[in-house]
Amino acid sequence: MGIPVANVPADAVRAIVNAEHGDPFAVLGPHKVASGLWEVWAMLPQARNVTLVMNGADDIPMEWRHEAGLFIARFPARSRPDYRLRVETADGTSVQDDPYRFSPVLRPADLDRIRHVGSDAV
Repeated sequence: MGIPVANVPADAVRAIVNAEHGDPFAVLGPHKVASGLWEVWAMLPQARNVTLVMNGADDIPMEWRHEAGLFIARFPARSRPDYRLRVETADGTSVQDDPYRFSPVLRPADLDRIRHVGSDAV
């Protein structure tokens, strides 16, 4: 059973909804919010309902938090959760991976190198 999500920072919601957030991995996907407590944020504009399909545990319904399609779930877990998303849209229901479930592949130093190389090409 999920735990209600109370405080969602308005500036983070606005930046994610407007696709202006500089680091979406900092907001979307799983995040440890306290000892034994995790939160998952997902941006799914076409979704009517979203459920976390947990590997080895009960499914957790996500709360709809913004009309643009932001869903959030808070729940107890001992470690980083292994989950998929069950997404219900007007066209039906599918189970899919959350790309933000995984950690970023590039390190900050790698991104700096890419930015530097890209600026040399201009």
